[in-house]
Amino acid sequence: MLIGNPFYDPEDAPKPGAWEWDEKEGRRFRRVGGIIEWEQELITAHAGKIPESSLKRYNENVKKQNEESLEAARKRQEEVDRNKFCPFKKTLGYGCNPKFCALYVSGACALSKIGTAPAANTRGRDCPFTRGRYSCNARCALFVGDGCRITALITESEEK
Repeated sequence: MLIGNPFYDPEDAPKPGAWEWDEKEGRRFRRVGGIIEWEQELITAHAGKIPESSLKRYNENVKKQNEESLEAARKRQEEVDRNKFCPFKKTLGYGCNPKFCALYVSGACALSKIGTAPAANTRGRDCPFTRGRYSCNARCALFVGDGCRITALITESEEK
């Protein structure tokens, strides 16, 4: 193809043939006139070089893997929330139980889902509901951020 040639007619240009596979090179090519055109390869951050024809499938696989990893992370977080101990239980070893506990709503203890932040940092202080068995820490179902969510309830009622 000559650029700027007034006698060039695109209809006379050679038409590309069908894609073929080169066993020696391990990639696709097609013949255009008397030359061989190799399929374009794209460089990705994770897979290195991939053929252009595989880009759609590659993007679908990456999207599927991302969705699966997000779902697995969500399930792990639900398991962590479910295994937190409940200070209202008198016996040790019981975590939040979604089947039997009335306070367990939408994957966590409903008292821990109060919109305001805890009033104070209660980490390490004795929990009055466990009668001295536990101190306030991240393993408790009511502990969110840096303190017990029940302190948020207390401050809301005092402000009214």
